[in-house]
Amino acid sequence: MKITVYHEGDLINLDSYIVDSRSETYTISRVISKTSNNEICEAMSSEGTLVALKIGLTDNTNELREEYALADQLRHPNILGFTKFLFHEAHPCLLMPLCKETLKVRLKRQKTLPLDEVKQLANDLAKALQHLHNQLPYPIVHRDVKPANVLFTMEDRALIGDFELSLPYNDQTVKNAQSIFSPKYGWVCRMVRTSKILTCQGRGILRKDFLGVLGIYT
Repeated sequence: MKITVYHEGDLINLDSYIVDSRSETYTISRVISKTSNNEICEAMSSEGTLVALKIGLTDNTNELREEYALADQLRHPNILGFTKFLFHEAHPCLLMPLCKETLKVRLKRQKTLPLDEVKQLANDLAKALQHLHNQLPYPIVHRDVKPANVLFTMEDRALIGDFELSLPYNDQTVKNAQSIFSPKYGWVCRMVRTSKILTCQGRGILRKDFLGVLGIYT
């Protein structure tokens, strides 16, 4: 299926969203994953480049724009970045590199990972988390690190993605400590710094399968 996407601008009004006349065409080959808010598709540009498109399915333009801005701020080899913020039929889209698979898919296929692969994966994710937790003026807490949000590049480098739930770790979030955790968790842990990485003391907040592979907290 071919779709046309537009850049933000000030020339064309597209169902109340202002876009400009620059357009690009992508051919979607498959839907990689889908939630109630977004779907991620594999697509090919008109130049023949394979990419991924994260397309908003609800009125979540501001959320995706904030995610794009945050990822742009957090540029790092182990953090999934976006290359463009676009619109398709008034739906916001994020253009990003196409990854090989997620950790969730890999664990489902392999069940367990070789020790050397676990070490490399843990090292990649620790670098990404250290980068997040040392942002200025406030550290960034991801709030949703899980196998589905850990991706592998075509070269097998691990990336952390999906920053929709991320928050700065500041006086406000410390005062309301529960807000720094994913909404699926209804209890509070004490946050501390260990080797420049924020950790949770108390019950683990990551899913058991992720802890079983890496044994790290975020």
